[in-house]
Amino acid sequence: MRDTAPIRIWIKSSYSGHNNNCMEFLSPPPLGKAVVRDSKDPHRRMIVFRAETWTQFVHTYRSGAPEPTG
Repeated sequence: MRDTAPIRIWIKSSYSGHNNNCMEFLSPPPLGKAVVRDSKDPHRRMIVFRAETWTQFVHTYRSGAPEPTG
C-alpha cells in the first residue's frame, strides 16, 4: 500500500481584512500541533504550538477574557 502525505494549505484568518495584516494557519496541521505564520511575510519563520495550547488561546480569546498585563 502506498502512503500519501495529506495536502496542506495555508488558510487566512476569517477576521482578516484586505490589507494582509493577519495570520494564516496550516490545514490540516501536523498531529498534535497548530502552525501559524504572518500573512504579510509568509517566508519568515512559522510558529508551532501544541494543539492544546492553541485551543486554550482560541477559547480564551473567544470568551472575551482580558489579556494579561505586564
